Amino acid sequence: MKNYAIVLVLLLILNPAQGKEYKLISPDKKTEVIISIDSGISLKTNYLSDEIFSLEDISLVLADIPFTTDSRSVKSAKIISVDQIIHPPIKEKYKQLNDRYNELNIKLKSDFALIIRAYNEGIAYRFQTRFKDSITVEKENLTILFEEQDLMYFQKSESFNSSYETPYENTYIKDINQEGYYCLPALVKKKTGINVLIAESALIDYPGLWLKGSRGSALSSTHAGYPVAFKTEGSAYQQGQVKEHANFIAKTAGRRSFPWRIFAISDSDAGLISNTMVYQLAPPNQIEDVSWIEPGVVCFDWWGRRNIYGTDFKSGVNTATAKYFIDFASDFGFEYFLFDDGWSKQDDLFAINPDLDMEEVMAYADTRAIDYRKKMKTVTKSDSHKINLTHCGGWIASITHLSGN
Repeated sequence: MKNYAIVLVLLLILNPAQGKEYKLISPDKKTEVIISIDSGISLKTNYLSDEIFSLEDISLVLADIPFTTDSRSVKSAKIISVDQIIHPPIKEKYKQLNDRYNELNIKLKSDFALIIRAYNEGIAYRFQTRFKDSITVEKENLTILFEEQDLMYFQKSESFNSSYETPYENTYIKDINQEGYYCLPALVKKKTGINVLIAESALIDYPGLWLKGSRGSALSSTHAGYPVAFKTEGSAYQQGQVKEHANFIAKTAGRRSFPWRIFAISDSDAGLISNTMVYQLAPPNQIEDVSWIEPGVVCFDWWGRRNIYGTDFKSGVNTATAKYFIDFASDFGFEYFLFDDGWSKQDDLFAINPDLDMEEVMAYADTRAIDYRKKMKTVTKSDSHKINLTHCGGWIASITHLSGN
């Protein structure tokens, strides 16, 4: 639920020799965004009067629909100021969120619009389109410019079929390899100690944003192509991954809002933890009844079960290890214990691991007031992507199907 007040404020238009420039300032006046529209769209972000990054070549490339940007292409530009309270229907970091920002809406004559928001905690932008028929998005362009000595923390993948399990690395922007892909979130720490966290929100009917190394101090955007064919061979983790991509990234509705591109800004690491921009920019909850959802902290056995030591049993997918984790969760106030892949055969949910006495484990969890969940990777003949079981061999199960990108 959102309670809000919207106030129109003055739009500041600068008048360079060519093109148009607009200035947007965060409510606390610490962050300043200058948007330039000429032969393209660019954006410069200043924090406490110092430039911390800039964006260039902000554009959408659609099949058969030109994306035109020059000083004559702007139909209207309006700034609004919003100060509202968001009450998360499902428990979040905070009971309520202060959603305060200034927003610039630039409408182009070609039925495109660019929305930019300046929060005290960062900036964000997104595209909107107003076409009657469906559209094909060939590419979304974005170049992010930092300084060469800024340090980037990232997770790298050799392909878009990623498990998102590789360790985070860090290196200077100038040394970012142009090979491979970098997933979000990605963190850039400025020489001054300012943090810029790159993320996205409202990702609907559209591929996720990835980054690639570019020239010098630049990062460029990239997306996985629209899926054409999927793998049916190999292990259960390989099946269902995209085997072939089209030369475009999305087929989608012509009248829609695109994902938010988020640049969270903080002069402390603590500010990154408390940042809630991804939640604030997400669409409102669509579930009418959320009473059955009980959020909590989960104890996860995937890596830990292989590293328990100082016990009188061998760690693994077995009853003794499960009880050990349940004790740990209970002692430290965790609400849940999660079985990862391995508690059953990948192709047969009812073929329980013989080293697990599931009845005993479930009964033990009840005595320690710990709820339990089970997760597995499964491939069925029907290639189902969602499996929901209410009863499995007499005990309650919650199964999540995992698939590659």
